[in-house]
Amino acid sequence: MGVLSIVFGSFSGLSSFGGVLSGIVMLTFVGMRTPMPILTKTASPVAAAPNPIVTVDGIVVSPQGSPDGMEESQRRIVIEAVCVVRPITSMREKHLNLLLENSGKKMFPFVNETTRTHEIVNRITAGHSTSAVDAFDLETGSLRLTDGSAIFRANDKQAEVVQANAGIIYGPGTSPRGVKTSGVSVPTTTRTVTVPAPFPFFRISRVTTALTIGENVVSLVLAIVLFISGIRLVRDSPKFLRGHWIFICGKIPLVIFATALSWVNYATMMGGYNAPVAPGASSSVAISAAMILPSLFVALVTLAYPVALIFILSSDSAKVYHEQLRRPAQ
Repeated sequence: MGVLSIVFGSFSGLSSFGGVLSGIVMLTFVGMRTPMPILTKTASPVAAAPNPIVTVDGIVVSPQGSPDGMEESQRRIVIEAVCVVRPITSMREKHLNLLLENSGKKMFPFVNETTRTHEIVNRITAGHSTSAVDAFDLETGSLRLTDGSAIFRANDKQAEVVQANAGIIYGPGTSPRGVKTSGVSVPTTTRTVTVPAPFPFFRISRVTTALTIGENVVSLVLAIVLFISGIRLVRDSPKFLRGHWIFICGKIPLVIFATALSWVNYATMMGGYNAPVAPGASSSVAISAAMILPSLFVALVTLAYPVALIFILSSDSAKVYHEQLRRPAQ
């Protein structure tokens, strides 16, 4: 048993030390982003009518110099975020761009020069949409995009309704293969939009990662205790018993805690993969439940030795052996 304690303590210590290093590396991935290609079918008009119109409660206004207007660089990031939540045609992008030019700060007051695309994505919810209307729910109100205009209605019922038309004419008789702009039929094209999105597959929580590191540190300490206790047992020291019981009492609840923490980590990671990048994907809870099976197997293997130690150390032969070691020391 002493040799087994030395061997198990050595492997457990190495595994725990690797877990600490792995947790530290995982912390570096928190907030990491990578370009993610989003393929969308968009209508690309050759020419647009030269008379864009913005109305507030039906009254025509000029977007230039609007106090709620948003700068071009910020408008581009917002449009990219909207395309991630739900792909829209380039015609509707133009309407949205004009709407943001007039009321962008009112729609997205939190956006500034340092705002990232995924931060905006997480604060937009796709509403009930059809082929005729792309619906989005914002924190400040509702956004509706059609081939004819972009409409923003604030949450306040008494607030003004802003409507923007970029000057693109969507006439009758347009087929799904094209749109009409100034009387010219333009076929749809396929383009790739590279959007900075959260690191795919992973949404890493600082809290769970920090707890994982702490769990591995405690496990490393218990492994050292078991290793020393194994050496004492080989050298016939009566102090082996106390160290083994410390290991048992600490290791069993720690393994249970580590398994639960592993499930939380999987659920968090897969939640970041499914939403909002892949709407309608399999439930992150179901996927994480399947992925936790290897962790359960490792937990059972890890618990085998401390559970076996309970029966061994509680046996009459172990008690007699311990008493025999204590007598010469008295």
